[in-house]
Amino acid sequence: PTQQQKPPPPRYTCHKAEQEKMEQQKVLLQQRQMIVKLNKLGMEYHKTKEHDIAMFYYNEALNLLTNAEDEHGQHKNDLVENLPPSSLNEREIHAPTSLSKAIALDPRKVAISSNWIVIDAMIIMQNVALLQFEVGNIKHAEKLLKVALKLIDANETKEKIFKNPLAVMATMAIYTTLGKVRSCDSKNGLPNAVSCFMKALKIGKERLGNDHSLLACVYVTMGQILAQEEFYDEAMGVFNQASRIYNRVESMLSEISFDETEYCAACA
Repeated sequence: PTQQQKPPPPRYTCHKAEQEKMEQQKVLLQQRQMIVKLNKLGMEYHKTKEHDIAMFYYNEALNLLTNAEDEHGQHKNDLVENLPPSSLNEREIHAPTSLSKAIALDPRKVAISSNWIVIDAMIIMQNVALLQFEVGNIKHAEKLLKVALKLIDANETKEKIFKNPLAVMATMAIYTTLGKVRSCDSKNGLPNAVSCFMKALKIGKERLGNDHSLLACVYVTMGQILAQEEFYDEAMGVFNQASRIYNRVESMLSEISFDETEYCAACA
């Protein structure tokens, strides 16, 4: 008699693994949507200077992001959705028009990956540090900004992250805020502050071009610090740099939304 063959292994095993992975990504995506919402709430209360409530929502966003990173675990290098740079324009991602205000997270439905976790963390930390600076907690603000910069510097996929304009803008904002923070140091505040502003400008020029409006925002902030320290000639030169950028993009004003206070500050 023919020897009875063993039945084939169940075919649903592979499908089950795929379903579990899809379910995990669904949960992570829901978490990220909540992170976006919490950061937005923090920004709204930040704008109205209700600092305690804003801090609560920012911290909740950071806590949820930390949990999402832990759950992402061994799959953190699986870039489920790595959007090409060409699909990222300022209108789609609600790119910041000022570096002196809180930044919104990308609201689109992108699956959480190690890259997006880093970008989201950088932005929320920048928002918290900005708030801390505004209420006078200088040391805490500086500590947060240093941690945010370490996130990008220590990341193996730094170049890939910087293909996202929002990551570039967040890094510029972090260096700009750090410049304002370090300008408060009575010893070497000004040179340390200018060094931070120059780093923000370098990154912006390399990644966004020489005529991007956010470069003018950096020049404006640097000019304000120089003027406060009574370096008026240097401040005037920096303000002129900002004005030249705004003049170059004047024809685009109908398409790009500028922050009025930044624009007027450069002209002043």
